[in-house]
Amino acid sequence: MTKAITLYLPDPIFEKAQVLASMQNLALHDYLLTTIALPEIALDPLTDAVAEAEEQAFRELHPQLVQHYPGQYVAIAGGRVVDRDADQVTLYRRARLAYPAQFVLIAQVQPVPEKVFVFRSPRLMHEQPNDYSV
Repeated sequence: MTKAITLYLPDPIFEKAQVLASMQNLALHDYLLTTIALPEIALDPLTDAVAEAEEQAFRELHPQLVQHYPGQYVAIAGGRVVDRDADQVTLYRRARLAYPAQFVLIAQVQPVPEKVFVFRSPRLMHEQPNDYSV
């Protein structure tokens, strides 16, 4: 999947990129795609354990959260509420700034801590052979 973006480049960088792209017979956007180097993201194996710990903290704190912050979003880090807001995006941005390298659970305080989904499993009915011979 690709996303269309607008990228503002200073004139000297744009002109240099155009020259380099034309030297390689590439369209500018193709040249930029081949030259932009992004660091590899190493996933921390502890992330799942940390996320589970924060989810457990949310479940344990839930009775107090419902009393104090019903319907609001809470940010939980290190097993405690570190921030709250009625707007999820605003809370997310603050949490990213305050805890840039740490997992922060953001959850809305609902009357029940977790939604329960029930899925019915379909059963295939096989036609029984008829033992009646005529």
